[in-house]
Amino acid sequence: MKRATIALVAAWLSLHAAPARALPPPMSAEALLAASDLVALVRVLTVICVAVIHHRQTGEELPLYRAELEVVEVKKGAARAGDAIAVMWSEIPKGIVGPWAVRYYPGEEVWTHLQREREIGQYRTTWWNARGAQVRPADIRELPTVPGTAASIRTKGP
Repeated sequence: MKRATIALVAAWLSLHAAPARALPPPMSAEALLAASDLVALVRVLTVICVAVIHHRQTGEELPLYRAELEVVEVKKGAARAGDAIAVMWSEIPKGIVGPWAVRYYPGEEVWTHLQREREIGQYRTTWWNARGAQVRPADIRELPTVPGTAASIRTKGP
């Protein structure tokens, strides 16, 4: 399990390591649709802090997250309602304009545009404005910051 997590983090960093730069302009709705492998309404089930990465420019320790999502409705893509998918992102340093992060919070239902990371079998958000309308608010707005810890949707007790 530990090797798998290390490999996952290494793959993520190699695909997404980028120097700080100005925030790019938003994509149009048409461009987002064309650039996305999956456009869906999703329910965020769990968000896991999978690692903490050291940012070379600022020295900050930044959480890397993996959200477990349930597909509710699909506008584009091969997924179907009820499918489980995962999306990854990392926090951004404080005070830096760009790169950007699109966060997902347990319990919320939100429209989103995603691209499949074929190398690691998960998704990432297509662009910084690819997170659309929220249909249901989040149960939890605070994400874990310790690797291996998770925040999950609230379930009704017995």
